[in-house]
Amino acid sequence: MQAPGGKDEDCDGGFVHPRNTSCRRPFKNILTDGSSQLVHALLAHDLVDQLHLLVYPLTLGSGKRVLPNGVHATFGLVSATTYPTGVVGLHYARRLEQ
Repeated sequence: MQAPGGKDEDCDGGFVHPRNTSCRRPFKNILTDGSSQLVHALLAHDLVDQLHLLVYPLTLGSGKRVLPNGVHATFGLVSATTYPTGVVGLHYARRLEQ
């Protein structure tokens, strides 16, 4: 959720581990690597149908929330993939509430 592309891009909570970020729009999909503000805005406007999350076993503090405060969306787990590095890939799809 917090992946700055430059040393001063996103230092919330003292985060100082730079990482490349990107946002691409192929075939009407929005793919992000980090960019919590964009993801929160999309979720707040009910524009997210699927989440593909890579969870790294690294704790640096309290971190940022995937779902912003005040937003309620129900997603169901479609698949989970573990990698030799300990990273877990999670694919969630939106469930329509009844």
